[in-house]
Amino acid sequence: MSGLPIPPRAGRILIIDDERRNLMLLSTRLRSLGYVVFEAPGAERALEIGKTEALDLILSDVMMPGIDGIELTRVFKADPKHAGVPVVLVTAASDNAELRTRGFAAGADDFLQKPINPVELELRVRGQVRIHQLQEDLRARVRLLEAINEQKNELLGTVAHDLRNPLGVVLTFSDLLQGGDLGPLQPSQKHVLTRIMASSEFMLRMINNLLSLAQIEAGHLHLQREETEMASFVRESVEINSIFADKKRIQLTLDADEEMTAFIDKMKFDQVLNNLIGNAIKFSPIGGSVRVKLSKVDQSVEFSVIDDGPGISPSDQERIFKPFTKLKTKPVNGEIGAGLGLAIVRRIVDGHGGIVRVESECGRGSKFVVTIPFEQE
Repeated sequence: MSGLPIPPRAGRILIIDDERRNLMLLSTRLRSLGYVVFEAPGAERALEIGKTEALDLILSDVMMPGIDGIELTRVFKADPKHAGVPVVLVTAASDNAELRTRGFAAGADDFLQKPINPVELELRVRGQVRIHQLQEDLRARVRLLEAINEQKNELLGTVAHDLRNPLGVVLTFSDLLQGGDLGPLQPSQKHVLTRIMASSEFMLRMINNLLSLAQIEAGHLHLQREETEMASFVRESVEINSIFADKKRIQLTLDADEEMTAFIDKMKFDQVLNNLIGNAIKFSPIGGSVRVKLSKVDQSVEFSVIDDGPGISPSDQERIFKPFTKLKTKPVNGEIGAGLGLAIVRRIVDGHGGIVRVESECGRGSKFVVTIPFEQE
């Protein structure tokens, strides 16, 4: 029979058998199929080879003097270098249920029955080697993507940091102009200046969000938790956001249970509140309402923001917490966003051991709910 196709790169196989004849037969057969084969007449030599060689498959006899195949499997599987390498045990008693149970418990991936059928050997070896190589390729790709993602986060952080300072200067001088400190302005000039300030503030918010997201994704979400009285904390955020609500004649209300504390990072959780309340205001119609509710639920704090905006479609709800998501629903007053706020909300809430979810129907508004435990986990 002609050999079946083997993986693109030659698999590296360690064969262990105390009987020289069996060792030679298996080695000759597998080498003829294009595999790189290492031979070991016992466990001691097998472990020596394992220290220096990367393997795709271990093919071991069960009954050997000293350390047998089952114990050797346990040793290899306990070694991080070879924990993922498949082990096939070869025995004349593969139909022995007790032996198979012991072998699988030790970490064996498969059994081969003696006398070995050459076709079965070829198929089982080919399958195990291919699976292992695919897994190794996948791990390598994951490591590469993680490295690329880390570089991306560093680049985002650097660019965002370098842009924030000049934008701050633009806003400072714009504020001086708007306040009349540098002389009176004509109505048309004031109009242009207002547009400049609005665009600059949007860019600054986007840059700050980029910095936050880059730091979080790089694993730099360092929470400085402290016991916080939640009603007064949320009330302060609502009062600040009421300035923006008033501009659209939106009624912003708070319903909060009193005497409720939780361990939170105030600065990070303030981002959560501002993003959720700000989005509700942005998507609510002029003259609409936004309700903020704070309550106790079992051993957790539940914070809800309910608006009467256009709602969110089911397809958008599935991806709304992913970075740079653009919704089919648009803000009613032409406001723009970068699609980062809710991604940051989820990551901060996750860091607090909580959950965030959305409940919405098109045409019937949206409700965002954050639940976090009272105590630190």
